[in-house]
Amino acid sequence: MDCTDAATQYSMVFSAYESFNGYSLTLKGWSVTVALAGMLAAYSNSVTRNGRIALVLATLSTVPFWWIDALFKSWQQGYERVLQSLESSCEAIVPVMGLWTEMHVSNWDGLMADLQAWFGQPEGAGPFLMLLYPGVFLPHALILVAGLILAIGFPPRTEAEAPPRRKTLR
Repeated sequence: MDCTDAATQYSMVFSAYESFNGYSLTLKGWSVTVALAGMLAAYSNSVTRNGRIALVLATLSTVPFWWIDALFKSWQQGYERVLQSLESSCEAIVPVMGLWTEMHVSNWDGLMADLQAWFGQPEGAGPFLMLLYPGVFLPHALILVAGLILAIGFPPRTEAEAPPRRKTLR
């Protein structure tokens, strides 16, 4: 393969690789919006009898977004190997992916490698393991934990528990 062809292919694959980051941000935005709107609605006056159930359902709405985010990140990981092989095949391509992985080898990468070995996945984390990766579980896990803490510790009041409303003069 010619170096010009490799550079063109690298550019196309890298743009596809980067597009997954945009998808991830969109999913995180929708997850936060849907869950927090549902949590606020659970505390409204119109949802008084089943407030705790509404709060738990709003909290659990983050789970599908979290799963899709992990799925997209596992697909993105497949592009890393292609990019690294293209970088090694042509010296004209600046080794972005290779340098990035050399510079950012961290404890999380070691933990992911240990989890992969434990679950018997030799290369690349599948979507189940990607659920634990910090770039994936934040903010989904925080909202999930916060919502469950609210549902257990500070559930919405029912009409019987609510203080009596004051009448206003008009």
